[in-house]
Amino acid sequence: MIKNKFILSCMVKFILSTLVWVLLHCILNAQTTVHRKIAQRHDDFLNNNWEGKDSILFNYSNDAILTQQTNLKFQSNAWGNLLRNTFSLSSTGKILTHLREVWNGTAWVNNAQYTYTYDASDNLTLTLYEIWNGTAWSLSGKIENTGYNSFGVWSQQLTYTYNGVWQFLNRITQVPITGTNKVQSRERENWNAGTATWSKLDKHFYTYNQDSISSIVKSLPDSSQNWKSAEKYIYNYVGNPQQLESFYAQYWNADSNKFIDTTRILNTYNANQKIEQSLQEKRIGYNSWSTMSKQMHYYNGINQLIEKTLEAYTNTWENKDRYLYDYTGNLVNNEFYYEGIQSTWNLKHKVFSNYDVYDNLIFQQREDYNGAIYTPVNRAFYYYSTFVVGLQNINDSLNSSQASIFPNPATTTLNISTNTSSGTLLTISVYDAMGQLRFLRQEQTRSTNFTTQINTNHLAIGNYFVEIKEANGRSPKVIKFQVTK
Repeated sequence: MIKNKFILSCMVKFILSTLVWVLLHCILNAQTTVHRKIAQRHDDFLNNNWEGKDSILFNYSNDAILTQQTNLKFQSNAWGNLLRNTFSLSSTGKILTHLREVWNGTAWVNNAQYTYTYDASDNLTLTLYEIWNGTAWSLSGKIENTGYNSFGVWSQQLTYTYNGVWQFLNRITQVPITGTNKVQSRERENWNAGTATWSKLDKHFYTYNQDSISSIVKSLPDSSQNWKSAEKYIYNYVGNPQQLESFYAQYWNADSNKFIDTTRILNTYNANQKIEQSLQEKRIGYNSWSTMSKQMHYYNGINQLIEKTLEAYTNTWENKDRYLYDYTGNLVNNEFYYEGIQSTWNLKHKVFSNYDVYDNLIFQQREDYNGAIYTPVNRAFYYYSTFVVGLQNINDSLNSSQASIFPNPATTTLNISTNTSSGTLLTISVYDAMGQLRFLRQEQTRSTNFTTQINTNHLAIGNYFVEIKEANGRSPKVIKFQVTK
């Protein structure tokens, strides 16, 4: 009996371990289809004719990772090369080299090159920058990261310039919060070659609300190089996932020895967690607030944004901007912009968008309105290719082809560029590899080509995902990026 139980137990363990192995094998070898933008083209409408302006070509590895980007310019009625960026990658997908070339009219010519070095834990330790002197690569600058902890957070970053010998340029020192990957403080200094000493530039002290920034205190040096409080930013959140409820900007008042409010933004949301109102106010007097502007959002029965208005307040409310949206399914196909003049709205232009069956933007055209007719202004075409990749190799989501980020890996900042609806409210969220929210910001777009920059100082080294989501219901765009410090 004991022997039979032992055999049965072994069989159960074997079956379970086999099932686990099969499941893991299926997960690791599972494949999916992703769409990558392989080209885009922009035209301007000049003298009653469409004329090419610029275009970009994108090349990818078999794993759908970007390996080359070529920019072209329309000149003399033909498309000509302009510049090219080529990337080599490690087996783990990290960038090893970044080569920048320019077109001299007949051939590609070296311009600049970045080389990245990593330690055994895949932490970035050295970024080397070289420029092409016509015959060979010439050293120009480098960045060294040292003092990594077990969470992949470095303690010091030194930047050098090269003029025959390496010379200090600036230094960043940061202190992590014990037992976490969060940064408690970050101090920047510039090298004074004349006195051969470090001069303090600024210092930021961070507090957190769960995984989101709760406050930032900025300090500046006085004449004796002692830190003095200068500004403070306070972020308050509501809901799950967290949404920004209020933001306060403050300055340090030496007379009262405390921070004093200067401006604030108050956001309210509806029952479906859609933003309804964003109110901006400035501090007046001791404890009073004066309204500066407000932005209102209106939705249809299926929670799609159909109207958004921006009004400014002096002695009375004055119309500033108004956007109306038409949809095909969940995607905006028409966007109308109205300019406000006191209490009236005047239609100024519209943007028409078209998508493929995968919801990828393939065409967009802007037309201005003069009160009687529409006149074309510019248009853009977007082209895609399909890749079949393993799930473990996906660098971004199906919709990231409408957005781009740089640099990647990021150190202190991340630049984001995306095609979006003009005048929409974007929610920019950053999640870590475990899906925890690390950053949240909401921004108002002013055109269909939106760019912004977010600070990655508070993020530890590792893999993250930035999600760009519009209030009008279009599918969010998600891109994977690395923070290397």
